[in-house]
Amino acid sequence: MIDKSMILEFFNASPAKTIAEKDLIQRLQIEGDQRHEFKKQLRNLIASGEIVEVNKKRFGLPDQLNLLVGYVQANRKGFAFVVSKHKDRDDLYISPEHLYHAMHGDLVVAQVLRKKSGKLDEGKILRILQRGQNRVIGTYLIQGNKDFVLPEDSRIPYTLFIDEANTLDARPGQIVVAQILVSDEHCRHPEGEIVEILGFPNTPGMDEKIIIQTHNLPATFPQVVLDAADSLSDRIPAEEIQQRLDLRDQCIFTIDGENARDFDDAVSIERLENGHYKLGVHIADVNFYVPEASVLDQEAYQRGTSVYFPDRAIPMFPEHLSSNVCCLREGQDRLTNSVLMEFDPTGKQVAYDIKASVICSKQRFTYTLVRQILKDQDETLRQQYQDFLPSLQTMKDLSELLLQRRVQRGSLDFDLPEPEVVLDIQGRVENILKAERNLAHRMIEEFMIAANETVASHITWMQIPMIYRTHDAPADEKISGLNDFLGSLGLRLQRGNQLHPKDFQKLLHQVRHRPIEHLVNILALRAMKQARYSIKNSGHFGLASTCYTHFTSPIRRYPDLIVHRILKEISQGTGFSVQDVEKQQQMLETIAEHSSLRERAAMEAEREIVLIKKLRFMQDKIGDIFDGVISGVTSFGLFVELREYFVEGLVHVTQLHDDHYHYHEETYSLVGEQFRKRYRIGDSVRVQVAHVDLGRRQIDFHLL
Repeated sequence: MIDKSMILEFFNASPAKTIAEKDLIQRLQIEGDQRHEFKKQLRNLIASGEIVEVNKKRFGLPDQLNLLVGYVQANRKGFAFVVSKHKDRDDLYISPEHLYHAMHGDLVVAQVLRKKSGKLDEGKILRILQRGQNRVIGTYLIQGNKDFVLPEDSRIPYTLFIDEANTLDARPGQIVVAQILVSDEHCRHPEGEIVEILGFPNTPGMDEKIIIQTHNLPATFPQVVLDAADSLSDRIPAEEIQQRLDLRDQCIFTIDGENARDFDDAVSIERLENGHYKLGVHIADVNFYVPEASVLDQEAYQRGTSVYFPDRAIPMFPEHLSSNVCCLREGQDRLTNSVLMEFDPTGKQVAYDIKASVICSKQRFTYTLVRQILKDQDETLRQQYQDFLPSLQTMKDLSELLLQRRVQRGSLDFDLPEPEVVLDIQGRVENILKAERNLAHRMIEEFMIAANETVASHITWMQIPMIYRTHDAPADEKISGLNDFLGSLGLRLQRGNQLHPKDFQKLLHQVRHRPIEHLVNILALRAMKQARYSIKNSGHFGLASTCYTHFTSPIRRYPDLIVHRILKEISQGTGFSVQDVEKQQQMLETIAEHSSLRERAAMEAEREIVLIKKLRFMQDKIGDIFDGVISGVTSFGLFVELREYFVEGLVHVTQLHDDHYHYHEETYSLVGEQFRKRYRIGDSVRVQVAHVDLGRRQIDFHLL
């Protein structure tokens, strides 16, 4: 039986870089009746980019041919990146002249043209394997006798022509979704049909509708999925309670944000007679209600994660399950999986247990409320919640010990503020503030990290395949480029033979409370790779953790649900044959890759909606003057972030009238030719808002 793995194994073992089809057939001993299936599998491998065709009927592996297969991530300024399908490859920068008519979302084969120290490699696109765009979201317009859709996304370099019979009775100026029906290879004159009318541009919620459609997010659940969720009862069968650790009489409570609706984690603590801490992290047992391969499970897999906008969420599960049946509501009995950890007085873990349990949350706390009780010492609140004071204080003490130990091992904490978009009742942006991260946030963060590490180590020790949350060390080229810039500041990232998180930690400590702290934090963060899901345990560089997973949020992250399933298989004593292990690994690898892609899509959508809200917020501030800091420098200008609102805009190099400026790549700076004035990342500047362009997703500033 011919399959893809057999063909790939041959290529991996072959010393030749390329091989002709006829030689491949001969060496694999493909019989005549198998050739049709062989060619079908070979075409599938080419279509997916696992094998590339370099000349007529000659094939090879991309890595061996200095080629990269990945997805185009286009930028509205014209350039793009190719994001590799393989996690161990860095992204490839593609200049506009090397795009080969590729568009955002396309699966392509790209060639590496040149490697640049401290920068992404540069390349060009050779071939488009699959088009990523089959729909266009844009404005329906009529000019003369021409009907067309002007794309809302400026990364799409064409208008879509619509036959009069395919307009769905849309009115000019409305935002629509159009399906591409006909296009040539270069998408120069595509034709389409309108399949959905979203409404007029200024309709409340239109920004969210556009982002949902642009990023192909599932806005609604199929009826069969809603019916499956609605059929679930929040009443727990007595026989199920009998099989679990009953913790309903313990002081267990939740701590979440003010606007949170799905509570999937609760905590408890007690001080033992020997002076040790016993911490309980109790996570909603979603797996009990969502059997593998059920319609709920399949829908959750496709979504991969919940997506959060400033005014709404696109949940992974229907509301009845996420906000009711599995939600750890105050005063309600709920099924959980509990990680019970014992720590000595120094915060070192000395024992643990993982149990299927049932709990009843005694209180729904918010981060703000806990901060008011513990930090602000609000006497009225301390009196009101006096029954919880011992637990809260003990949690604070333990979390500080855990943080101290994590810092000692090299865990990184970039001190960069996150924006919080404040909306009024009509959904308009009222303000943009620095998101609060107080001691309650850090407390829960420490407990979740501890639980995730405990579960990861437990399953790894059992030698059972699982999904890890990994974060690889930065690439050498990134470190080299960072050190080039740090050298201009009199700094250097000191490292041994192998890069360790402590090397970054020492650097961040060196610049703490100095004017360049913000700058160095930004550049160090940019040097980092993106965390991902994997079946291989390569550790988590940012947390300085040798073994890490995601377990604590099964309501909103699919990999967490999978980890809960693995724990259940372990607790039931399910044996794994060699064949079972191989099958499990293949399944988990597919889930890990898909979940990483869905997470990236969600992050892009969340970033873009926040950016749009920022742009709308700045539309009535044309002419206003603000203090800012240079957050980026390119050959075409300076990016400036306003100190007051966490909004970024561009000062184009043509607006620097006092000199002719040249870009110095090694120091991330623009330097005047005649007067040698220098602008670089971290410099404080004063700017005036000149223009806000929603289509280009850009704010233009003038430097004062």
